[in-house]
Amino acid sequence: MKTLFAILLLSALSLAQEWRRVEQKDELRGSTATAFFADGSMSDTSFGIICFNGKFDHVKIDMGSVLDSSDIGAGDRVKAKYKRDDEKPAGIYEGVSKDGTSIEVGKRNSRKLITPTTHKLVIEAPRYVQSEAQTTFTFPDFKAVFNTCHGLFKD
Repeated sequence: MKTLFAILLLSALSLAQEWRRVEQKDELRGSTATAFFADGSMSDTSFGIICFNGKFDHVKIDMGSVLDSSDIGAGDRVKAKYKRDDEKPAGIYEGVSKDGTSIEVGKRNSRKLITPTTHKLVIEAPRYVQSEAQTTFTFPDFKAVFNTCHGLFKD
């Protein structure tokens, strides 16, 4: 029984070490969108690196619930707090998706959230009805992302 548990645990850990890749071709415009996702510690949360035609475009952080952007008076933007690896916590102001559940992070702030060596990211944002939404992302190696999505960490 212990052996079976150890095998299942190792299998789960090895699955967590890979990016989930999604690719979509737009035949009308002749473009390709590629996204790399890492799941968060809370249900329905994910960290997505979005690329168009092989170039980095933005990061999409799905927080799993409707976010509250009303406290900063900047329209569809949210004030999020983050902590990368063992660094001090910091904050960013970024856009919210149309359905209100995701933070859409532009290039400059994406580079604040992750670096080529980032292993762990904790992010927190205000929810519309409940208290803060917080999740932790543990990232796989970025090599697969670098090979497809150029310009993530430099222009």
